[in-house]
Amino acid sequence: MREPYLEDFIASFKEEPQRSAIFLDFDGTLSEIAPTPEGARLYPPARSHLRRLVSRYPLFFLSGRPAEELQRLINLKPSTYIGLHGLEWRKGSEHHFFPGSSPYMETMGKAKESLTRLGLESMQEVILEDKGLILALHYRQAPFARDQVVALAQDVAATHRLAVHYGKKVIELRPPLAFDKGKALETMVRAGGYYRAIHMGDDLTDCTAFDALHRLEEENFSGLAVAVLSPESPPILVEKSDYHVDGVKGALQFLSLL
Repeated sequence: MREPYLEDFIASFKEEPQRSAIFLDFDGTLSEIAPTPEGARLYPPARSHLRRLVSRYPLFFLSGRPAEELQRLINLKPSTYIGLHGLEWRKGSEHHFFPGSSPYMETMGKAKESLTRLGLESMQEVILEDKGLILALHYRQAPFARDQVVALAQDVAATHRLAVHYGKKVIELRPPLAFDKGKALETMVRAGGYYRAIHMGDDLTDCTAFDALHRLEEENFSGLAVAVLSPESPPILVEKSDYHVDGVKGALQFLSLL
């Protein structure tokens, strides 16, 4: 991105803060990637940045984690917490699910039983994270088991008619519904009547949010897709972004411009 364009975008963003929305991923963007899902924490310097931002802008956290867990990890009002890649969202005491997703709770329970029955327990150091409507198989501590994990996930997905999605050292089983971070972002932008928005993220799932920003630009809207890079970043993340920063520290440096 040309620096003058970035400067103009940020100037416009700051001029109308209530018409300018910020969407932020969590893991790899506001938290360093942890060896296990439960080990992640908000990067300490991030909290002061976020407090200043939420006092000026509509602030959304958009993650693959459950919305309740995301809210607990960040604990910042009056933010909106969009969890499970858009399957659910929370703001204050409000809690909503993506239409048609609730019936899949039973299906996900059966899929979890199948994973165990078909050999998950024999895969040492592969972690099953039960998110309710999503089952995540983490093999960060067992990279040698990737092919086994992929085969198992695909087998169980076919049996229970679920979708398979891939991320950084993780494979997820999800309901076969037309949801993703991009649809969640677009829904929130339209509902809020925002003129411009930024999304920052570090993984494949964030590419759908980048795509949504670019689709919205066909209307009277300006978007900025910011890739947060690490050695594990997929090349397509940079291809779909407008701007990129290095890691969590780079993400905070960018947010300080706002």
